Amino acid sequence: MKHRKTGNGSTGNFFVRHERVFEIVFVLLCFAFYLVWAMVKGENYGPDENMRLMIPRYIFNTGKLPTGWENEVLQTDWGISYGFKPTQLPAILSALFMKLVSMIHHADRALLWAARLTSVFAGAGGVFVLFKVMGRLFSRPVKWLVVVLMATIPQYAFLSSYVNNDIVALFGTLVILWSWIYAAQEGWDWKAALVLALGIAIVGLSYFNAFGWILMSIFYFFLTQDYPKKSDTVEERKAKQRKFLKAFLIVVGVAAVLLLPLYLRNLIIHGDLFGDAATAASQAQRANPEFMASLPKTPKAQGLSILEMFSYENFYWPQITLRSFFGYFGFMAYMPSTKYYVVYYFLFGGGLFAAILAFAEGRWRKVPVLAEAKVRGRTAVALYTSVLVSIFITIALYTWYAYASDFQAQGRYIYPAMGGLLLFIGIGFTYIRRHPKVLWFMAFVALAINAICVFFDVYLTTPYV
Repeated sequence: MKHRKTGNGSTGNFFVRHERVFEIVFVLLCFAFYLVWAMVKGENYGPDENMRLMIPRYIFNTGKLPTGWENEVLQTDWGISYGFKPTQLPAILSALFMKLVSMIHHADRALLWAARLTSVFAGAGGVFVLFKVMGRLFSRPVKWLVVVLMATIPQYAFLSSYVNNDIVALFGTLVILWSWIYAAQEGWDWKAALVLALGIAIVGLSYFNAFGWILMSIFYFFLTQDYPKKSDTVEERKAKQRKFLKAFLIVVGVAAVLLLPLYLRNLIIHGDLFGDAATAASQAQRANPEFMASLPKTPKAQGLSILEMFSYENFYWPQITLRSFFGYFGFMAYMPSTKYYVVYYFLFGGGLFAAILAFAEGRWRKVPVLAEAKVRGRTAVALYTSVLVSIFITIALYTWYAYASDFQAQGRYIYPAMGGLLLFIGIGFTYIRRHPKVLWFMAFVALAINAICVFFDVYLTTPYV
């Protein structure tokens, strides 16, 4: 899709002619930035890194996948292992990088950097895919603003620099979103089907929190097909039926080939697809009793409702979740100054607010921004619905996990929602460009919200005298 011209002059024309080169250079700069961050920090400087590292190290040393019962992959306090899960794609890739690097250097530090390369590539790859997604929908300035926004979020860079599954899952959701938008504009040809299958496989082998994107891919695929119409000729009907069957077989076939081996392995070894029963059994047998007894009770165990969890300890959980979505480092121990969050709050909040205005103007079925990008009618409704529900499922899974299983406030758990949020933010940024007066209204709303927040902050933290 071609972008509209954004200005005159030799500098602007040079940028337009060589924009693809600039995009590649930016992706490479992001890769270098994430790689430097990965190289300067010691082992286990991010949440769960040591526990995640056990899996690729085991694969590297033994040449086989763990079952989860091996002592080498056991987290002794919790009595569990990530080896019980079928979501092993990041660990397998890390082990592969370790094998490659070990041909040159076998030092522990070098192998640690190699294991982190999976996250570095996923982070830079996510930037590349987002260029593809936003380039199909928005003008050049909006595309670049949205991509740079994601690439420079401190937490995004942090996740791209240590061993974790979150950044790989986010990459997978962006690939799925790319396939949805490509199919909305070009139809379900073999390229769209193949990209969707790859995205489903990446998500399915990385993190359960992102599974909403797989579920909604099924909904979106069937709802956006070009089905035969009564007015079609016999040949047209046959052509549409062949196209649908081809796309369906590619999605199901490729996804099954990539997903089934690890899931069937889990079913054979542990008796369940997701490894939950084996995890529970391991914890019951091998957990440290003193450690488990010292853990705070979950909100559910305390008899609190989910709504009460939100307000628990002066809204601790939603506050820390929001802040750590943009940046909270180490083991949730290093929080940047509040002033660094303001720009992200303003851009995310302002973009999403403006998107609501755009939807109100377009009445859902024909939002002007996407209608110009040939995404309208039933396809547009399917796209918005699928993205919104995927975001909701991600947040709902995280909320229930914190409520019933492990009370943690970590924004990384909702990173699978990032692509969907940025889609709506792009719509909002485009709306603001076309309606400059919205900025004044947003400034007024921001000031009012700030005043109200200050009041409640003082009210909740200052004792009555």
